[in-house]
Amino acid sequence: MQSPVPVFSSDAHLGHDGLIEVASGREISCFEAPARVMAIEEALRADGRFAFEAAVEHGREPILAVHDADLVDVLEHAWTDALAADAADGSRPLLPDTFLLAGYAGPMQLGGPPAARHLRLGARCFDTATPIVAGTFQAALAAVDVALSAAERVVGGAPLAYGLCRPPGHHAARGMLGGYCYLNNAAITAQWLLDHAGAQRVAIVDIDYHHGNGTQQIFWERGDVLYVSLHADPARAYPYFSGYSRRAAAGRGLA
Repeated sequence: MQSPVPVFSSDAHLGHDGLIEVASGREISCFEAPARVMAIEEALRADGRFAFEAAVEHGREPILAVHDADLVDVLEHAWTDALAADAADGSRPLLPDTFLLAGYAGPMQLGGPPAARHLRLGARCFDTATPIVAGTFQAALAAVDVALSAAERVVGGAPLAYGLCRPPGHHAARGMLGGYCYLNNAAITAQWLLDHAGAQRVAIVDIDYHHGNGTQQIFWERGDVLYVSLHADPARAYPYFSGYSRRAAAGRGLA
């Protein structure tokens, strides 16, 4: 009898709820919501060929091997800093109101960033679709642990394991969050396989409808991680500004 496929998950994602985004000037509920994972979990449990397990904590080392420390700091503290400054009352998700675009500074000399992390959020976020609430950071940490736990099980000999991650990750770049994504679960797992599991090369096959701009950016000049993305034409689908076939990689990333 074939052994059930291990599925790793965490209930921490339930605290990442009540989310809103601004799309075309309208405030709407985020399409990425707890119901998505709950529906997948219900289907897998009903199937009977899957065995659910709790994710194992892996700490922050794997995250900081991929993401800027300041991004992690902003993600962890933006919500509580906003509450402490009376910039939010806790009843609404937090979204940046000013974005640090590449052309903003021009000839001006920029000073150091604000100390309060909620004021730095616009320097670390690239859209109005990635809100932060009280449970966002813990949900993002748990999603990383879910992905790493699944990878660890396969490295240990399992032919297949499934990580039921939420929030998702492929839009999160080294120093930016966006597109419902806060930490790049796949990129962190790929780096962990290289650093701790003896892998020489790792392939990431991304079949999400949207281009995983964050994953591509992280491994843009890397020859040890192959990133393959099957996605809609960015001329008509989010994230619009990346994902064209003529801009695949550079340097060793082209090898």
